Amino acid sequence: MVKKTHLIMISLLSLFIVACSNDEVTIKDYSSVTILTGDVVTMNDMDPSAQAVAIKGKKIIAIGTASKLISDYPGAFHNDLGNKTILPGVIDSHTHIVGMGLEKIKVDLTGVETMQEMVRRVKEYYPNPESGKWLLGKGWDEAIWAEVGYPDRALLDEAFPDNPVHLDALHGFASLFNARAFEEANISDSINDENFLRRDDGALTGSVLDKAQELVKIAVPKPSIDDLKTAILTSTQIMAEAGLTAVHEANVTRDSMIAFEQLAIEGKLPIRIYAMVDGVDPVLTQEWLERGPMIDENDFYTVQSIKVFYDGSLGSRTALMQEDYSDDPTANSKIESLDRAYFDKLVADAADKGFQMIVHAIGDQGNDDVLETYENVLSNHPDYDHRYRIEHAQVVLPSFYEKASRNDIIASMQPAHALDDSPWAEARVGSERIHNAYAWKKMLDNNVKFIINSDLPAAIWRIQEIMHYAVNRSPLEGGEPWYPELTISIEDTLKAMTIDSAAAGFMEDTTGSIEVGKLADFTILDQNPLKIDAKKLNDINVVEIWVNGNKVNFKN
Repeated sequence: MVKKTHLIMISLLSLFIVACSNDEVTIKDYSSVTILTGDVVTMNDMDPSAQAVAIKGKKIIAIGTASKLISDYPGAFHNDLGNKTILPGVIDSHTHIVGMGLEKIKVDLTGVETMQEMVRRVKEYYPNPESGKWLLGKGWDEAIWAEVGYPDRALLDEAFPDNPVHLDALHGFASLFNARAFEEANISDSINDENFLRRDDGALTGSVLDKAQELVKIAVPKPSIDDLKTAILTSTQIMAEAGLTAVHEANVTRDSMIAFEQLAIEGKLPIRIYAMVDGVDPVLTQEWLERGPMIDENDFYTVQSIKVFYDGSLGSRTALMQEDYSDDPTANSKIESLDRAYFDKLVADAADKGFQMIVHAIGDQGNDDVLETYENVLSNHPDYDHRYRIEHAQVVLPSFYEKASRNDIIASMQPAHALDDSPWAEARVGSERIHNAYAWKKMLDNNVKFIINSDLPAAIWRIQEIMHYAVNRSPLEGGEPWYPELTISIEDTLKAMTIDSAAAGFMEDTTGSIEVGKLADFTILDQNPLKIDAKKLNDINVVEIWVNGNKVNFKN
């Protein structure tokens, strides 16, 4: 009997060893698994909703009902979010977060309507500036000032004779400088450039448009790498608290590249960054073309695109239009911001080196030119996964939709711009062209790839505000919609802000939807945008975000 019992024990031990070698058994230790339960919106058409998501490490391992996941993963940490909504991490696919951070050290000029008010704000911010110190501000709206006449430096000269002053416009297409700033940059009244605006007597007003700004800005002291890192950390925290898990950062300069890369190596970035090389800098652009794309193995900092400006803005009447501006036929709208031959070569070189091109185009002729260049280059690269983007695509020709759809061009658009521009946009382009302006619905109806973003900080940018504008095309405080036939559904809006924006940055296989195997990036809201009155979208609040399977701590 003893011998027989011994054999039975050996047999049981053998079975135990075999069982323990089976992965299905060893994974029974689920203490490292987290289960989030709530109202899950997956943005996956095959399985659009759920009650729970299971996370292990940085990835999603299961999606389903709350009861099933809790049963399947006994011992897992259960985070019950109640009726709160779990979205895939929302992506803002066109930002300027470095600028946002740096603006914390500038005078806020948002909403100023007179030079007296502008000077008053600068004086309040810099009550006793040291002689020679540059005084910096941003936020006066060049579109509104263009209606009444661009600002003149006279009061700035009087108030700050010993300090150079640089006051950036809201959208970056104009700057105001005082006389001392012109002196620092060796700019005089004799300069031969029509983008330096003049008084009746030929003297410079101090207002400078478009690329000509760089001739003066070159004298403005650059922020240090540490300044840039501080600005980035400040802005990324703001982004996280606003519900964003990733941003596509436009026109990243050489020093900002260094700052981003250092923060990524240090593991300090709380959200993901998809960086666009500043194509305005030809030397930097060439260096990156020779270096090739940089794909971060941790998915926190990727450089795979180049951004350039093809034209200006509608507000300043520097967007490239096929026909004259309706409200000012004398406005110079026939000159590209970027030399066409250089642009054509850049797009071709980028395709050869594996870079995505991202091009700012506002006017209908500007958009058509960019489409033409894209099509020409793609004819020589038929198998290239290009993900070419046009940023803004604000006013387009009727032929735009078919051309863009045929070539898989992404229209990257900003709902807030439409509402910001609505008081004057139709005057600029007239009653016919306005029907192909800010035309999100026409993009979708004509199978144009389409993403939504903010262009922050120049426009209203919080995700609930963007949703409101896209779906309602009306002011946040209520009112009549502006061309309501061009509104889009909340479903299409969320898609454009999640999975399609992920695809616009080559990350649709890892982010943008809640699917097994993808990174655990979530935006948690207190209400489900799909289940509330469209007029209430701006009442939604962000509760928290998760990135890489971890809840991001908010400082406030």
